[in-house]
Amino acid sequence: MAQLPADFLLDSLRPPRGRQAGRPGVRLERRAVEGGIRNRVTPVIADFIVPFELPGEGTHRLDGMLFANSLHFVRTADAVLKRVVQWLRPGAKVVFVEYDRRPASRWVPYPVDAERLPAICAAAGLTKPVVTGTRPSDYGGELYVAFATVEPTA
Repeated sequence: MAQLPADFLLDSLRPPRGRQAGRPGVRLERRAVEGGIRNRVTPVIADFIVPFELPGEGTHRLDGMLFANSLHFVRTADAVLKRVVQWLRPGAKVVFVEYDRRPASRWVPYPVDAERLPAICAAAGLTKPVVTGTRPSDYGGELYVAFATVEPTA
């Protein structure tokens, strides 16, 4: 699979403006096209708290998932992550973009601090997450990018 530039996720943290505003996945899809991997990236917009179907589910397992500013809306992030990780192949990557060092608020009701992420990943059968980048948040605390890998099945 083609490698994305190291700044891919941190660059994508900035909210889309203009015609792209209100259209989740637009920047990810645009970057996938620019990187020559569009046929391998399918933005899915769904409420992942409840069960839902993926396009082509059952025909293959996924290579990865991106949770950008999303798990902090879920009280039971570990249970949700465990359910959706089942769609991934062994060795697949799960990428997280979350707030660190930020108190709970109506906009971030259940913070997923970098300290808490390893327990959530372990409960879902993922490796210990690796934080690959941080930047100050305009809204307090920091944003971080981390990834974990699906453990091989025994």
